Amino acid sequence: IKKFEEEIDEKQKQAASLENQVSILSNNIDKTQAQIDSNNKKIELTQVEIERTNLEIKQKEEEIIQQKNILLAFILELSKRDEENPIEIWLKNNSFSDFLDQSQYVENLQKKGQETLDGIEALKDDLDWKKQTLKADQEQLEDLKKDLGVKQIALETQKGEKEEFLDQTKEDEESYHKLLKQAEEEQAQVN
Repeated sequence: IKKFEEEIDEKQKQAASLENQVSILSNNIDKTQAQIDSNNKKIELTQVEIERTNLEIKQKEEEIIQQKNILLAFILELSKRDEENPIEIWLKNNSFSDFLDQSQYVENLQKKGQETLDGIEALKDDLDWKKQTLKADQEQLEDLKKDLGVKQIALETQKGEKEEFLDQTKEDEESYHKLLKQAEEEQAQVN
């Protein structure tokens, strides 16, 4: 009787140990699944960021084209004004005041042209920065996808290990129940 009681205690300890191992495997699977979910969210956010950056790049390119067209108009106007002889300009105007206004107008055109050129350079710098950001986001996205693939493989492996362990545990449990039943029957006979 004492021998069977010791065997029963041993099997109960093994059962508790098996439950702990199953719990550990389940926790590992849950942790890996949470990491996969987190990576999926990061991938989604990165893709949204890439789309937003692409849109901003397109807008900057359109702004640059518009600014170039404005600059071209300034250059054409300045070129037209430069071709005129100062005496010709003087004769076209009715007064010295009109001549000075005309000179001021040309000077303002030159300033506006320079401001537009500076604006184009700033837009190009911003565009280059956006393209670098886009490249970094795309690299991050690729890294996240690789990591996601690794984690999914790990998850499948962990699930397989758990299934194997549960199958083995079922077999052990069945033999434990047989042994327990046998011990209980023998104890009942002894009683």
